Amino acid sequence: MEKHGDALSLRLFIDLYRANTTLQRKLSNNLSSSGITLSQFAVLEALYNKGNLCVGDIKDTILTTNGNITVVIANLEKEGYIIRERDKDDGRKFIIIITEKGKKLVEKLFPNQKSTIIDTFKHIDDELKEKMTRELNKIWYKEKP
Repeated sequence: MEKHGDALSLRLFIDLYRANTTLQRKLSNNLSSSGITLSQFAVLEALYNKGNLCVGDIKDTILTTNGNITVVIANLEKEGYIIRERDKDDGRKFIIIITEKGKKLVEKLFPNQKSTIIDTFKHIDDELKEKMTRELNKIWYKEKP
């Protein structure tokens, strides 16, 4: 016999998954005319806000896989949005640097992405948003390597 808490956990998982999928779809649609993917935008946004990063740090920041990040980085480099430079301290690593072209793209696209996110969560009051963030971070920080 299934406990109520177990059923609620499963329901929460489904609802979180659906909400995340819905928001990602909206954000991807916003980017469709720009010619970049949501993963590419995430890389550019991370570099724009955090500065130069090695590939591993980007992967950890945007929560993607090794295989996917390689393709994303290569495509951004091909389009001139980023450049790669070998790390002076560790020749095995590359530092990824956002170009002016990449910065301009983030500045153009970010306001609409931000607006979409804010609009998606507008029906949830701030107190509940704070509580949800605290509770969801318990999962994130517990599972973080």
